[in-house]
Amino acid sequence: MEKKYPVNLPKTGFPMKADLPRREPAWLEFWSGKKIYEKALGANAGRAKFILHDGPPYANGPIHIGHALNKILKDIVVRYKTMCGFEAPYIPGWDCHGLPIEQALLKELKLSKKEAGQDPVRFRQKCREFVLKMAELQKKDFIRLGVSGDWQHPYITMEPDYTGRIIEAFIRLYQKGYIHKGLKPVFWCINCETALAQAEVEYKDKSSSSVYIAFPVKNKPGYCVLAWTTTPWTLPANRALCFHPQAPYAVLRLKDGRKAIAAEALAKNIEAALGAVLTEERYSAGQMAGWIMESPLARLEVPAITDRTVSLEEGTGVVHSAPGHGEADFQWGQRFKLETFSPVDETGAFTSAVSFKELIGRRVSDPETTKMLLELLGPNLLKSGEITHSYPHCWRCKETVIFRATQQWFLKIEHNDLRRKILEAVEQTQWIPAGSKERIRSMVETRPDWCLSRQRIWGAPIPILNCRACGRENDVPELFEEIIRRMREQGEDFWFEPSGGFLHELGERFPCRGCGGKEMIRDPNILDVWLDSGVSWFAVLASGGQGLWPKLRPRSTAERGPDSVPEALRSGTVCQASKDLSYPADLYLEGSDQHRGWFQTSIITAAALTGRAPYRAVYTNGWVLDDEGRAMHKSLGNVVSPQEIVQKWGADVLRVWAASVSSTEDVGASAKLMEGYGENYRKLRNTLRFLLGNLHDFQPHRHAARGLEDLGRLERWALLNLAETIAECRQGYESYDFPRSLRALTAFAVHDCSNFYFDISKDCLYTFKDDDPARRQTQSVLFAVFHQMIMMMSPILPFTAEEAWQELLKTLESKEPVMAAGVRFDFPESCHLGRFPTACAGWNDEDLKKQAPLLLALREEVHQRLDPLRKSAGLGSSLEARVIIEAAGHDHEVLTGWESLLPSVLLVSEVALKKGQAANGKPQVSLEKAGGRKCVRCWIYHDSVGDDPRDPSLCAKCVSVVYA
Repeated sequence: MEKKYPVNLPKTGFPMKADLPRREPAWLEFWSGKKIYEKALGANAGRAKFILHDGPPYANGPIHIGHALNKILKDIVVRYKTMCGFEAPYIPGWDCHGLPIEQALLKELKLSKKEAGQDPVRFRQKCREFVLKMAELQKKDFIRLGVSGDWQHPYITMEPDYTGRIIEAFIRLYQKGYIHKGLKPVFWCINCETALAQAEVEYKDKSSSSVYIAFPVKNKPGYCVLAWTTTPWTLPANRALCFHPQAPYAVLRLKDGRKAIAAEALAKNIEAALGAVLTEERYSAGQMAGWIMESPLARLEVPAITDRTVSLEEGTGVVHSAPGHGEADFQWGQRFKLETFSPVDETGAFTSAVSFKELIGRRVSDPETTKMLLELLGPNLLKSGEITHSYPHCWRCKETVIFRATQQWFLKIEHNDLRRKILEAVEQTQWIPAGSKERIRSMVETRPDWCLSRQRIWGAPIPILNCRACGRENDVPELFEEIIRRMREQGEDFWFEPSGGFLHELGERFPCRGCGGKEMIRDPNILDVWLDSGVSWFAVLASGGQGLWPKLRPRSTAERGPDSVPEALRSGTVCQASKDLSYPADLYLEGSDQHRGWFQTSIITAAALTGRAPYRAVYTNGWVLDDEGRAMHKSLGNVVSPQEIVQKWGADVLRVWAASVSSTEDVGASAKLMEGYGENYRKLRNTLRFLLGNLHDFQPHRHAARGLEDLGRLERWALLNLAETIAECRQGYESYDFPRSLRALTAFAVHDCSNFYFDISKDCLYTFKDDDPARRQTQSVLFAVFHQMIMMMSPILPFTAEEAWQELLKTLESKEPVMAAGVRFDFPESCHLGRFPTACAGWNDEDLKKQAPLLLALREEVHQRLDPLRKSAGLGSSLEARVIIEAAGHDHEVLTGWESLLPSVLLVSEVALKKGQAANGKPQVSLEKAGGRKCVRCWIYHDSVGDDPRDPSLCAKCVSVVYA
């Protein structure tokens, strides 16, 4: 039996098998028990702040994979900035009001909206309970992902303090003239029975009726104007026909002999559609000015109007205008003083105001209603068909919406030059990716006024009281002060008490400034939930010097001082940054849909109240798709649950996925893809295991090489690679290009370490004496690599980094700072209390950097030549080879300096360096079988094997170690 010789094999308690689902929860308990988040924040107190303001997820169900991606990206940013020395608190939040929660409760309680409205306070309490339950569920899932933050003091948009800030922001906007109430068409969901803002509408294909209608021309027998529409239900609200002011209009003879007027540019299409014949007769818009047409379903005489936006690419070049059912139509109505008429109620049914009584009560979305409308048109219906076109849908219930004129509250986008201010704020913001700036710019350029009011129950109230006697809005500043105070101290439910007992008291104290009336009526609407989150910058970051974090307790009247709400309201002071946070935020980071949502509502309110954006930079992550590029839906069975991924692979594998993908684009996720990311994770883990295993007998305070002058060439080369990795990794974090950081880490771990330096170092680590200076030099470098790798990977892999870090701490005799390889190393109780590394300037050895390509090229060539030699000469291990290198000039000079190390670099037993002519300017390489015998302990072939009678199977080096 072959004799066994002692070698310094790796020893570590850091297992190869990660078993993350079982181990990670223990580290969560460790961080919580040791208050690591609080300590990290405290260590940077008073330093420069970095504030990533959390966009509040909606608290209406368990988190999905998109939530996980977003929260992990945020956590990577905050952890990195904290390690860089910034005071970077992370305050999570939840968006709590809104229609989905209300609808879920109505369904659960089996109530109609009307029934719930009979006792709104009780229903709202049920909503609140549901929200708290969902927020707690999401909170646990987010914490399980390793997301670090102040989870004990989140901001909750339905809590009294926050609601008070919503109301205060609304009032400030109101007092500055941005908010008004008026009759205007808005997106209206007849299924949800409420107005919608632009951000709550999505466009999908829909099949609609396509109809050509004749509008007879008064005092011009036999003539009619031809209009085309895909919304025949709006015809009863018709109030004008709109022509293009510069287009020529032709006359076409219909089959029944009537003469129909339409744009000449579309005449051929109309001929084909109606079987009409084009005549020579022409009219200009100017000639038709003053014409009056008979509107068949409105039973009115309507005028001809003109506008340049009339399309000459489809239809007839004539638009039937219903100012009560369209944004452009409304604008035309205002310009030409047309009636804003909308005979449709909140359920989408025709009201008694409609001209044809048989339509009353019929819903406009009902196909039978369309059929009846077409029948009522009689001979004025020239043709009907079906067309598929893009049409607005409610993004909550997914049903089609209509435009409907109602009395609503609006934020005026043109008031006080607000649109220009927003666009300037967009320009002053860094957008990541850069192309997302154009997206939000185009949205702002074309967006209409913001409809702020909703006709629902679960939301913050619109804090306006009207005088019952004269209808005037009560805008007494002291009344607003009192409403805000009550919201912050009592919560919003007092406003919804059916009895409205507070109205009498407020009326007595703050009578109408118009007529002196004391009877007040509260506005029945609630605020758009997008305002709740759109003023989070105001509520959380910068609320008059009184930020909501740490959590505020309600203040009594006696406690309110110079920073009180009323003074801020009277003076119109711009918000001051909270003492704990800062305004504006350094970063907003959300999904791409928030260009029309939170990014936009936040910049609108901030530009109006502060004149700037509430953020310095905006990072947009993409949608998560399955591995076939499809959106995830339960009906498709392709939903990937983050909870299932964590349960199977662990949170760190999910975090590797999040940091690996190009998150500014749509990204894929599936069980199959996760296996690949799991493999990437194992490569990093195995690197850490090798490092720990070979540091088991290393005490940096006693054994470390203190300065660079104490290290050999190979060690300095490893540190050069480490320095370059630190710089690349840092640049990735700084630019929010996390794949770049992870690639740098992985390439260093796999190529620079495992495939190169570790291979080269194994002989020294395993076969030299424990305290051999060369071995201690190598361990010094392994220690530096381990320490810096842990700090670099901590933001992405917080659990694994902590596990490995604690394993190192177990082996240390002292945890005092130590100098090694020219750098000071600290040993905090958690790696998340450490600092992100900055490479020692001396590690960037320029001479080594220039020499490295030559050595790497030689190594690659040797490995390529080994395969043929294995076949022809029966060569096995590369250690059985002898390499002959013939080099000239500078290359020979460089290789001479490395001559004693070349066998280690090339992983062979012997290298012969010769000076001679190099072909093609490159060293010539040849291989042959090594001479000497194989040492059974170190496996190197050497002439000294057999020379020492104490053990003829060992080389001289191994004899000196074994028989020392």
